[in-house]
Amino acid sequence: MKRRNRFPSLLKAAAVFAVLSSVAVLAPCSHSQTKADASGDVTPERLLSQVRDHYHGLNTFSMTIEHRDSSGLFPGEYRQTLQWKKSGQFALLVSSTSETKAPNYYADVDSVVTRFRDGKQSVDPTGPRPNTSPGWEVSGGMILGFLQRTPVSDLWFKPMAGVKFTYAFGPRKIWHGHKVREIVVTIARDPKMPGMLVSLYVDATQPVLTGFEWNGNGKVGYAIYSEQELNPSLPADLGSQPKP
Repeated sequence: MKRRNRFPSLLKAAAVFAVLSSVAVLAPCSHSQTKADASGDVTPERLLSQVRDHYHGLNTFSMTIEHRDSSGLFPGEYRQTLQWKKSGQFALLVSSTSETKAPNYYADVDSVVTRFRDGKQSVDPTGPRPNTSPGWEVSGGMILGFLQRTPVSDLWFKPMAGVKFTYAFGPRKIWHGHKVREIVVTIARDPKMPGMLVSLYVDATQPVLTGFEWNGNGKVGYAIYSEQELNPSLPADLGSQPKP
């Protein structure tokens, strides 16, 4: 029997990849007004759009991801490596020795092989089904969503009705040793209730995402995107199903 790592709600995976556990699938709505940065040159939403466009323009890409309670699907600390091609081929592999439940993912043009820690595996189409976020997008994060142009990655720019996304620049200039621009996203379902805060960290000088941080159930979780290589040389058979 195949095992699947999917969430029934598109918005759950959108905000910080399975954080919004109480939000149902809703219809599109508009963004609230946001303020530009101190220079007046760019709004937070525009900066995030530049980040998306940066990754959309790549042919190949690789990076390392450091996780610490970055999602409800794969809690704990672990490290991954990502190699990706514009064709849709990618390999998202756990490179640490932690006890994470995160599997390895191997994607060719048409399908993704999910290989679990116990040796079992499942095969699914490369493109996510409507209203789902596959496990590889949850753990690979916003960058992999942008690279693959997934429906979930569009929700940062076209959110769902009943949920308000408010964007503002945050005060942090240094995050985990990186010089950054902080984008604070407030996500609220009920206008009478405080929203959930998500901080996105963009490199201080270029539209490169260095990570995100959120506070869920009193615990700070984050993912750091490092060792990013733009258009590296990658093997032709990247993402091919590995031998048992």
